[in-house]
Amino acid sequence: MPSYIANVRNEIDKLSAMRKIRLIVLLTAIVPVMAGLLLGSLNGQTGISFIGAGGAAGLPLLMLDLLVLFWLPPVLFMTAAELFAGEKSTRTMKLVLTKPIARSAVYASKLTAIAALCLLLLGEVWLIAWLTELFTGMGGGSSALGVLHSLGVYAAAFVPMMVLALIAAFVVQWFGSGTGAFLILLFFYLAGKLLPLVYPSTSGWNVFAQTDWYRLWLGNLPSLKHAMTLFMFLLAHGIMSYAAGWYRFEKQSF
Repeated sequence: MPSYIANVRNEIDKLSAMRKIRLIVLLTAIVPVMAGLLLGSLNGQTGISFIGAGGAAGLPLLMLDLLVLFWLPPVLFMTAAELFAGEKSTRTMKLVLTKPIARSAVYASKLTAIAALCLLLLGEVWLIAWLTELFTGMGGGSSALGVLHSLGVYAAAFVPMMVLALIAAFVVQWFGSGTGAFLILLFFYLAGKLLPLVYPSTSGWNVFAQTDWYRLWLGNLPSLKHAMTLFMFLLAHGIMSYAAGWYRFEKQSF
């Protein structure tokens, strides 16, 4: 356990040292502010509310939709590609494996670092979007109950995002280039998102079509059976991806 914790810190330090990661964190903070100021100005000029109000709706939900659909999956794919395929191509993975730590712990620590980045970006967007909405006077979710509700919706969004990260961690290990692994993941993600538009029946088994699982927790609570069915679907994909990625990492030569 101490070696795992030490390697988690090492992986997080590596991510924080990357310029692209620091730029991503900065841009993630800027976009909610700019969106809030723009929508607040439009609301004042036209008298029309361009976003919902109350509960988890409003600017936090709008930003979560954009984050989950367009921003966070590519970021997670890129991070997984850097920590696995990228380190393999630069031969820095060998340095990690020379330490007195099991491969399973190395693999788990890398995924923990990715999960930490995912939580950081989700929390950053939630906090900044809520504060921006509050100070611009749009007022959605300004009550204590609304704040807790929106925070719960963001927490629910972490589940499908982490499943994508686990899938990415498995796929990138088959590539010797971080760039190539990222492009392949991005292609499959876009294809998975567009496939239900052509063949709606595929959404039942397509994990990429379930990334908006958090929307079940908006408004009235969903039926327990429906919520648990989707949760178990995501959990099963996560477990299988983790097991497959771990096995690949154990058997791979660097």
